[in-house]
Amino acid sequence: VIERLASQLSQTLGDWVGWVLDLVNATRVVWWIAWLGLFAALLRPAVTSHVAELTARWRESLGVDQSDEDTGGDFISAAVTLVCVNVLFLAFNAIDSVYLYFKADLPAGITYSEYSHRGCFWLTIALALTTFVIGVTFKGRLNFHQRRKTLVILTLIWAVQNLLLAAGTLRRLQMYIDYNGLTRQRIVGIYGIVLVVVGLIVMVRKVRRAKSFAWLIRRDMLALWVALIALALTPRDLMSWNYNVTQIMRGNMHPLTLLHGQPISPEGLPALIPLLDF
Repeated sequence: VIERLASQLSQTLGDWVGWVLDLVNATRVVWWIAWLGLFAALLRPAVTSHVAELTARWRESLGVDQSDEDTGGDFISAAVTLVCVNVLFLAFNAIDSVYLYFKADLPAGITYSEYSHRGCFWLTIALALTTFVIGVTFKGRLNFHQRRKTLVILTLIWAVQNLLLAAGTLRRLQMYIDYNGLTRQRIVGIYGIVLVVVGLIVMVRKVRRAKSFAWLIRRDMLALWVALIALALTPRDLMSWNYNVTQIMRGNMHPLTLLHGQPISPEGLPALIPLLDF
């Protein structure tokens, strides 16, 4: 009897421990802490925040630089760098446009998935490169150089090339979606690309209006929050399966593979009803 009771007790305790470990994992704890902090800020906004007081003192506009130091060498380095990256991006966009717009087909030996993912990879690298180089170029005295306009023009040309790269990434993603269907992750990818474009526009405004790094961070964070709210309100499964079912009914069977291995929330289930008669 004691052995049976001990066995039942150990089994019950084991189930409880397993349930607790499954519930309280590191990812959930981080999310709980983050949401508790957010709710605390919403419920008690009058509480003094040392971080808010610190960031409130950050200046958004750059003061006029009165330094007498020579910036000729800095100007030449910045100009040569901007010319080189413009040439590099022009070559990449020209080669990529052949497959994206003229041939409208994949390069040899590459799948739609690889082509789409490589596009997102290069867009990420381009954004990081652009943000770093522009940030370093316009972080100090060059904001007040007498030939600053030349650097701004080169920066604007580079920004346009980044926009072309973003458009090419969207085109790659569109080709992948047309071939294999739409998923919630691909909708997130579209939002991400749009957010990258917004971040680039914010960077260009920073350069043109001679704003500080604090101004840039605040606008980028605002854009991120707006994007997250818009993404949360987007019925991704409903949109995905409305599109996929339309493609299937037109004879493209590739989206059928998404029925296996892809989670579908209840909002997407009504869109599947026409497939019962297909």
